[in-house]
Amino acid sequence: MDIGDWSIRNWRPLAGLTTALFVALGGVAGYFSTYDSSLPALGGPNGLLYDLTLKIAQPWRRHVPTAPVVLVAIDDASLASPELAALPRALFQPIWARLIDGLLAAGARRVAFDVVFAYTGADFQVGSFTLPGYDRSLIDSLAGGRERIVLARFPSIAPAPPFLAAMGAARVGVLDLQVESDGRVRSTAPIVRLPDGRVALGFAALGAGWGVREAASVQRLLLTPSAPLPSPRGTAAPAQRWGNARARSAPGRLRGCQSGSGRNRAT
Repeated sequence: MDIGDWSIRNWRPLAGLTTALFVALGGVAGYFSTYDSSLPALGGPNGLLYDLTLKIAQPWRRHVPTAPVVLVAIDDASLASPELAALPRALFQPIWARLIDGLLAAGARRVAFDVVFAYTGADFQVGSFTLPGYDRSLIDSLAGGRERIVLARFPSIAPAPPFLAAMGAARVGVLDLQVESDGRVRSTAPIVRLPDGRVALGFAALGAGWGVREAASVQRLLLTPSAPLPSPRGTAAPAQRWGNARARSAPGRLRGCQSGSGRNRAT
């Protein structure tokens, strides 16, 4: 029997058998794949399949309704502007206060900072020179908008005590991106165990308005951008991005949005 001739005449059953075999192999691989196993669900060949699936599905996912989000980015060029260049980033407290007040006044439903406010003005002292009351504007802005603001922390680094007291621990989410075996980040943890044994909500889960019950119902929050993320060179001019984030922002631009800035985000 000519195998080539037989395969041509029986290509449909052969194609069906091959498809069934691949489906079965995929099912077996999926059954044994977990986020922490030797065949990770989002790493290795599964990671490549995940990336390919997102790329193929982009034309359809662009039309899936999502919550409007405004990303307020402060990049190196913005930091070099005259208004910001004079201040070390650890002394941006008045800047953050103006940003918060402007975003909330513009109608942002939630403002999430993915920078950690780890330092206060009191931490900076040169001889007898101190900065008394330097943090007051930020503390007042945080306390006034507490229910609409989310702060960030690292597992081992929390916001400075005055900012933590103004917000409360329940309004602080943990930054904990999950790096896969190929070095890419495809998910983040919804709940994180801190070094002292306490459990805290992840930053993304808290920023999305999730509670503990919702966060505990999933193992990971998947990153599924509906379009390729632009490179910094392809984004808007830094001065324009910073200008839009300032207190004089037009309220209509953020009405009903969630926002984030800094590397913060506002919703």
